[in-house]
Amino acid sequence: MPEASAAGRNRWYRVKWPDQRNLSPAWAEKYFDNHTEAFDYFERRRGEHPTGRVHRPVQSHEKPTVWAVCVDPV
Repeated sequence: MPEASAAGRNRWYRVKWPDQRNLSPAWAEKYFDNHTEAFDYFERRRGEHPTGRVHRPVQSHEKPTVWAVCVDPV
């Protein structure tokens, strides 16, 4: 799984967690060049943190062709 080389790494995102109605902060843990690799990483990390601390891939703020996998900062 090659990680994307995004310029601004480890940025904050605002995402909607499954149990919430409003957007909340999430930390971009890793960036990927395509959604498939990001989703594979998300699935693996979700298995490691079954409490819902890993968010589905989102597009990068700075480069729409890059996908970020975010985690709950708590």
